[in-house]
Amino acid sequence: MNLSNTWLQASGFRLEPSPELLAIARRAAEQCTKSVKLIGSPAERIPPESQSFDTVITTWTLCSIEDAAQGLKEMRRVLKADGQLLGSPQGLCANLG
Repeated sequence: MNLSNTWLQASGFRLEPSPELLAIARRAAEQCTKSVKLIGSPAERIPPESQSFDTVITTWTLCSIEDAAQGLKEMRRVLKADGQLLGSPQGLCANLG
């Protein structure tokens, strides 16, 4: 997770299921200019309540989500009714059917 990227300088939540990468992300988050809350959770179980977010951003991660369909359902669940899901283009993923 590269928290130094400009678009990651926005306030918000970041998910990271790997404890090792979460520790690295926490150190990087200390350098961010905005409030960043890191959550040690997989995409299949996003802790915040339904309709909590205006935007969900996923970058090259769908192939690494064990159950990508469930991860996408969770992303939709936490989005507000008029929210948007933004993602980076990906190659073919075996776990997306």
